[in-house]
Amino acid sequence: MTYLKTELNSSPRSSSRVAFYTDLPRPKAGERCAILSRTNLALFEKALGLRSRGIPFSLEGNIGAILGRILDVYWLSALLLSTVHGAKGREYDRVYIDPDIAASLSRPEALLTGAFGDEANIAYVGFTRAIRDLHLPRDFKTILTPEWQETIERYEPV
Repeated sequence: MTYLKTELNSSPRSSSRVAFYTDLPRPKAGERCAILSRTNLALFEKALGLRSRGIPFSLEGNIGAILGRILDVYWLSALLLSTVHGAKGREYDRVYIDPDIAASLSRPEALLTGAFGDEANIAYVGFTRAIRDLHLPRDFKTILTPEWQETIERYEPV
């Protein structure tokens, strides 16, 4: 995986990286890792996928108890699932942004109704939860400006 060096948070003591992902890896021992989704449906789908792969996770925020009962999973571990709202005020070593956030930013009606600013703020909150690594779904490539696309292409493998 190739990383784009950037500062994701205001801490001068650490450097940050951004990368695109296709599959979610297993969390590393002792690492706080979060998968942040825009909607509860996407969160539910991620929980099902992680459970089917035998990857333990815990749910954060008020949705935890509800989805925990539905899935019969509420394991304590370092892989967290949360909506962006549930992750506000928290930080994680690695953050994986769910494709539903890219989808909410690329909806034409969001641009027409002025909801784009709200969606952009939600994405911003999700991005800034990462202390060290931010992983974006490939869907983000289609909604980035040409300047951002050109910059990111310099950091990706040929």
